[in-house]
Amino acid sequence: MNAILILALLLLAPAEATTTPASTAPAAKDDELTKAYVEATETAQKRFADEIATAGKQRDIATAKAEKTFRTENDKVTQKYLATAEKAAAKYADSMKTAIAATIAAYDGMIERARRANQPEKSAAAAEAKKAFSQRALADNERASASAHRLAGLTTSKSGEPATTTTAAERGPVIADKIVAAVDDFIVDVYHNGEKVPDSSRRLLNEIHGATVEEIDIEVRSGDWIVFNCANNRLRWGGQSLFIAAGRLNESGPPAFATTANDPHWSACDDPSEVKKFIGDRAHLADKPAGSPESPWGEGMNIFNQMQPDSGAQPIWGESRNTWIKFVAE
Repeated sequence: MNAILILALLLLAPAEATTTPASTAPAAKDDELTKAYVEATETAQKRFADEIATAGKQRDIATAKAEKTFRTENDKVTQKYLATAEKAAAKYADSMKTAIAATIAAYDGMIERARRANQPEKSAAAAEAKKAFSQRALADNERASASAHRLAGLTTSKSGEPATTTTAAERGPVIADKIVAAVDDFIVDVYHNGEKVPDSSRRLLNEIHGATVEEIDIEVRSGDWIVFNCANNRLRWGGQSLFIAAGRLNESGPPAFATTANDPHWSACDDPSEVKKFIGDRAHLADKPAGSPESPWGEGMNIFNQMQPDSGAQPIWGESRNTWIKFVAE
């Protein structure tokens, strides 16, 4: 009886051994399902990230477009306001001058009447009163003019040019801390937001037979504007001219901006009667982009490109040999 049981167990043993691998089949099936699950979730995650990135780009484009439109419209209404404010301030100044002139004329009348009446003491007293009034009127006129400009939101720069008031809120982040420029022949003066840049912030890097390469150390923020007064001698080198420049925030980073012909960020002024407003008003003559010089100075372009190989800068110029070129930062 025991032998029969042992034999039966031996016969059953192989059958159990052959069924053991079958127990691993569900695990293998689970691995395939898990893999498919992981692939599906990764695909969904990538699709989600792509949709968010696309939406973000569309938002940024729309925002930039809206901001540009706002700045353009804001500059237009600001320019209109400033024109009205300047006219009002001029009328106020004329009123002050009229009042002063009338008072001085009255004093002159008193002096003349006293002289005719042979009253020298009275005439001398009137002359002293006139002198005292003239000194007071001069101070009153200067004080009233400054008060009128403050009331209208107008400022006058140290260099004498009328400048729009630029608040800290209107100035964005720093985009550059220096500008490198190659010029044929040279930059006369540089203006930053209507203020003349001191010579201590300018450094001559190279001089080639009168043409120049210089570095300007100024902090340029979004919303700022820089004006370069460039001069050229048409009798030299067949009338070649050049202004090519780039702004950088640091040596290793890409250029923050560079000269580009027919670009709305770069405009030119060649009318001396418009220069003061061109320097002081960010938006004035922004619709007159600087173009390419008829005969650019090739050696200067080569020197500049060696110094700033990744700038992508193009040479620009105005219409005359003494031109003012403005860059508006965004």
